[in-house]
Amino acid sequence: MRFIVIPQPIIVKAAGQPDVEWTFHRLLGEWLANSKYFGDNAASLRMGAKLEALFAARKAGEWVAVEDTDYQRLHTASEESSYTAPAIARQLIPFLDAVADAKKEQPKPEPSPKEASAS
Repeated sequence: MRFIVIPQPIIVKAAGQPDVEWTFHRLLGEWLANSKYFGDNAASLRMGAKLEALFAARKAGEWVAVEDTDYQRLHTASEESSYTAPAIARQLIPFLDAVADAKKEQPKPEPSPKEASAS
């Protein structure tokens, strides 16, 4: 099992285009899900849909538990996919790093504001 902490959304800038907010979920649904790693057969399509659903209900700062086999494919896809717009892809590196930096141990919950002020 791997635990991925969802990064904050990123405002992507492209010359001559309006700024666009990208979320980790959007990266999964629009970029990695369209790679060969999540579209080469029915099993990989199902795995991509399963991963996308896992992350859809979560917000930045929360973590998601991912089974090892799913994590390996997600990691491979994030590291080896061909990025057709490198200038944009470079801005999304924090999302790729979130996958690469997945922990094997469940993250400890952040203290609530009340708990933090008490210490």
